[in-house]
Amino acid sequence: MIDWTSLGGTIAGIASAVGLAGGGVYAWWQKNQRTVATTRAEVAEAEAATTVADSQKIVYSTLTDRLTTLESDMRGVRSELASERAHNRQLVLHIWKLEGLMRQAGMIPPEFDANPPSSAVSNGPNV
Repeated sequence: MIDWTSLGGTIAGIASAVGLAGGGVYAWWQKNQRTVATTRAEVAEAEAATTVADSQKIVYSTLTDRLTTLESDMRGVRSELASERAHNRQLVLHIWKLEGLMRQAGMIPPEFDANPPSSAVSNGPNV
């Protein structure tokens, strides 16, 4: 007997994983915007207090530091995304196997609904 509640929970888990990945990218983007604003403020302060040559040196150093930080952040985001994609592939394969078992048992799997009602997602798998 197929546990439809678990299958719904699996589908909700996939949707949740995609949402988490999107939230992570959005959080990174917000952090990057703050970093840009900080960099601009530091540049403006440096130009007011020092000569042009000194300002350029400070800007170059600051941008180099920011670029290093950004590259590190991107490596983390890429790693997290790869992990989420691998997990997603495992879930899809599991669903495929479940559908195959259902067909072998003479059952017809339900149609995939890419936009389930919000109550199906918010209530979780134990409803």
